[in-house]
Amino acid sequence: MPGRYVLRDSAAEADLRVLVLATLGARERRMFGKRKTARVEPAPEPMPVPTTRATLIRGVPLSGAEEGAAWIASHDSVVPLELAVLNRVLHAHRIAAADPAVREVALEQALVVRVGYGAGEEVAEGRWTEAVEPGEKSGAALRRLRSERTAALRPQERLAALLGGRDAALACEDLALRAR
Repeated sequence: MPGRYVLRDSAAEADLRVLVLATLGARERRMFGKRKTARVEPAPEPMPVPTTRATLIRGVPLSGAEEGAAWIASHDSVVPLELAVLNRVLHAHRIAAADPAVREVALEQALVVRVGYGAGEEVAEGRWTEAVEPGEKSGAALRRLRSERTAALRPQERLAALLGGRDAALACEDLALRAR
C-alpha cells in the first residue's frame, strides 16, 4: 500500500524509522475496470510491471558528509538489519490484511539495493545526496552465487518434469504449501 509509515521499536529516537512505499510502473487505478474493446498491434509494447520501492529512513540526523560517508561504509551491517525491519513490516501487513500470500523478501530478490543519505524529502522520493549499491566480488561470494544459481534452477527442472509427465505432484507437497 503506497504511503509513508512511522515505524518505532521503542521510545528511543535511534529506533525511529519512516517507511516510504511507492509503486512504480503501474497504471493508475482509475484506468482499470470496464473499457471499450480496442484493437492492438501485432507486436504490442510490453506493459509496465508494477514494482514497489521501499525506502527505510532512519530518524537519526547525520552531522555532515563525513558521518554520512562513515555510515555508508558500514553498509555490510546496515543492509541485513534494515531488511529485517522490512520483513517485520510485511509480517504485520500479512496479519492486518489477513492475507497469507504476503511473503517476506530476501536480499537476492531485490532489483536494486542502495545505502545512502540525503535530506528527508529527497530520500523519500528515492533520491539521495550520496549512496552506494552494495556488491560482493570475493571468491566465496562467487562460489555462493554459482550454488544459488544451481538451486534456483531446481524449481524449473521440477516444473519441466511435472509438465512433461516425467514426474507427478505428491499430495504431501500440496499439503505443505497449504500449511505454509
